[in-house]
Amino acid sequence: MVNQQRSLGRVMATNSALSLALPLTAVVTGPLLARALGAEGRGALVAVIAPTLFAASLVNLGLPTMCAYFGARGRRPRRTALTLAMISAAVLGGLTSVALILLAPVLLPDYRHYWGVYYGVCATLPAMLAVESLRASAQASGQYSTPIIERALAVGTRCLGVVVLFAFGALTVPTAAVATWGPGAVVVLLYTAFAIRTIRTPAPAPAPASVAVGSDVAAGADRDEVQIGPMLRFAMLSWGGSVAGVLVLKLDQLMLVFLTSAAEIGYYIVAVSVSEIVVVAVVALREILTAQSASATGPSLVMRTARLVLYGGLLVAAAGAVACPVLLPLLFGADFTHAVLPTQILLVGAVFSGVSIVLGAGLAGAGRPGLFSTAQAFGVVVTVVAMLLLAPRYGGIGAAAASSITYAATALVTILIYTRVASVACSDILRPARGDLAPVLRLARRLRAGRKEL
Repeated sequence: MVNQQRSLGRVMATNSALSLALPLTAVVTGPLLARALGAEGRGALVAVIAPTLFAASLVNLGLPTMCAYFGARGRRPRRTALTLAMISAAVLGGLTSVALILLAPVLLPDYRHYWGVYYGVCATLPAMLAVESLRASAQASGQYSTPIIERALAVGTRCLGVVVLFAFGALTVPTAAVATWGPGAVVVLLYTAFAIRTIRTPAPAPAPASVAVGSDVAAGADRDEVQIGPMLRFAMLSWGGSVAGVLVLKLDQLMLVFLTSAAEIGYYIVAVSVSEIVVVAVVALREILTAQSASATGPSLVMRTARLVLYGGLLVAAAGAVACPVLLPLLFGADFTHAVLPTQILLVGAVFSGVSIVLGAGLAGAGRPGLFSTAQAFGVVVTVVAMLLLAPRYGGIGAAAASSITYAATALVTILIYTRVASVACSDILRPARGDLAPVLRLARRLRAGRKEL
């Protein structure tokens, strides 16, 4: 058991590190994009890509979470869940892509010369939806190496593409969209073999699965005749949280489109991209935590991860806030001094967002995804109210404050919900425990030993 937990810890650390590497490439690609495109160009790049990203979260129907939860319960549930997810990705993704293309005059009336690039991005939506479910299923089945390779390829190809284009003076909004979006094609090829193997492999008779007490979908979930019903119900409950979560994270940017200029949006996007460094590594753990938290040791794993995210994130946020006034103008140019204060505010808020993500995965793993959807819906209401009160008067700074207030409020509600589901106290989640730093210390010892060998 101890060895299994350590192995799982190494996998989680590796996934987080590689996911963290993606926003860290902004240290390289961000300044290049800022200098080549300017604030308005960055705003245009976001306008071209954002609708597809937003749509991907709206129409995934909670299928990745479904694949993570049921994929951990055996080969037969995993195959059924993945088959449902692939069919849904093809149908919903295709229909949504067509709808987005037809809505180009409405969504991008001021970016007509970028419509061709926008169409290309929209066409990738079915593949995006498929990859999200494939990643979750791979992690649930214990094939952690596939997502690790995926993230390494995404980081490398994205960074290399932007650097090469900048070096040859060819970094424009269309080419930047290809460089940042292109790695998705590599990812699709990587996961194709996994999908075929998972769907075609004959499934043995299902063994009784351990399902958390109080699960909304436990009853009948292990019987073939009712397998699809609980899966779809679980997916739809998860979908509410997914949609609300996207609104919590992206609604501020959408509302700013109607409240300020493209340049101001560009400054704010830089602030968001830097603050996401705190969150992206946590997002990489979501499917793993969902799959693992249904076990007897699940609540302990979730609470320890939440504490590490909270206190480790606050340290990272503090360091980032101190460094921002120097690094942002140095890396992005003097014009992006306006992004310093929004970045500092968002760094703190991102920590609370990370805590919500961890506990939300714990609720999904306990078979209660609908409760996290409730917390996220509360966050949407807070976002709208806070943005309307602060953004019109204070612009990007007000939007950053509104977002951070939302993240903190959502985290508080999620903590209260999780304590009731897991029958633990708030102090169990928030108070540091003696063994919390053990995984970090083991990693540090391995890194130190590796340097000595070199």
